[in-house]
Amino acid sequence: KRGDMLANVVALKKNIVITGSHGKTTTTSLIANIMVKAGLDPTVINGGVINSLKNTAQLGKGEWAVIESDESDGSFLKLPITYSIVTNVDKEHLDFYKSFENLKKSFSTFIDKTPSFGKSIVCIDNINLRSVLIKCKTNNLLTYGFNKKANYQIFNVKKKKNYSIFDLRIKISKNNIQEIKNIKVNLMGDHNITNATASIAIALNLGIQINKIKSALRKFQGIQRRFTKIFSIGKKEFYDDYAHHPTEIREVIKSTRNVYKDKKIICVFQPHRYSRVKFLKKDFALSFKDCDEVVLCPVYAAGEK
Repeated sequence: KRGDMLANVVALKKNIVITGSHGKTTTTSLIANIMVKAGLDPTVINGGVINSLKNTAQLGKGEWAVIESDESDGSFLKLPITYSIVTNVDKEHLDFYKSFENLKKSFSTFIDKTPSFGKSIVCIDNINLRSVLIKCKTNNLLTYGFNKKANYQIFNVKKKKNYSIFDLRIKISKNNIQEIKNIKVNLMGDHNITNATASIAIALNLGIQINKIKSALRKFQGIQRRFTKIFSIGKKEFYDDYAHHPTEIREVIKSTRNVYKDKKIICVFQPHRYSRVKFLKKDFALSFKDCDEVVLCPVYAAGEK
């Protein structure tokens, strides 16, 4: 299996392992971009094509590997970890896990696997992830998000057409509070601001200077199929996005609506996997309520009967 092979490939590296139901590919890309710009020459294994690399992967000569880890079949528990990131937990891959509780247990096992010489960096905006943390045995973690209790707290957000600007308040201890102002990233939406924050948290823990982090985020060229502009005809703009879960669809539409306030939004959607549609039928039906029209295509089987 891919997960077994991956565990062997990166066995001799220091590994930053990114998992979660949504946002893995973007977060992995952002971290990889920062580390490349900082001269660390990481090995990168990602779930989408990083535009700056023109590939989903690169073999680096440095000691670090940045890995997007897929939780769909439980194989993410086989990877050797130095630092880990968990972006969120959602009702996904229930065909494999059979219940949401089983899925959450696997995430708490993953967080507990992070060794004492590393850190698990976790988004506490996600209610499901907060319930996972209650079950974890480890305290070896740092949190990020908009939540005021986060160690890396996002505030003062400005949303623009092609980018976002925000400030970060870092609270590692009561006597150690600092702020980073005017962080710019070429991505839209609150979900991408949290992804960028996860990448900043990792970079700071690796000792990368803040000016290099900010420069890498500012110059980030994006990932294919993550709100990628395809073309324009007149004043009509066409974007492609891989959102295939109700939560992801809602976030993409919300981000678009926040920026293109006066535009009509038409979604052309091809459902991905029969099992996902079956388990999340009601959530899918509600996820499009903020757009104006939906063109619904036949289900893409993705290998399912």
